[in-house]
Amino acid sequence: MKETVRIPYGFSREVNLILKEAMTNAFNHSLAWNVSLTLRQDDDSYEMKLEDDGVGFVLETVERNGIKNMQTRAERMDSTLRIQTDPDQGTVIRLLFPKTKTTKLWPSPQKKEF
Repeated sequence: MKETVRIPYGFSREVNLILKEAMTNAFNHSLAWNVSLTLRQDDDSYEMKLEDDGVGFVLETVERNGIKNMQTRAERMDSTLRIQTDPDQGTVIRLLFPKTKTTKLWPSPQKKEF
């Protein structure tokens, strides 16, 4: 059954920037043959998953701001970002958010009067 989902103001921008960073990392660093993006819906949550079959990395040794920025954006949306990485299995980045967050409307910007 298809369901209409209301996305809070600003939510889609944050998700796009998280996924853009994850895809950029996969394309530039993973040496992967395959990269996939999936969206899954459960009864009470959504999961966006970007997965590659590349070389993986050691999360604790990453010194760039990309992953830190992704985590900050997920926290800003009251969502969970999970990163699993392994040299033999590649990297999986999951963004999990409850359905209740999609029905909450964030304040829209004020329209400028001329």
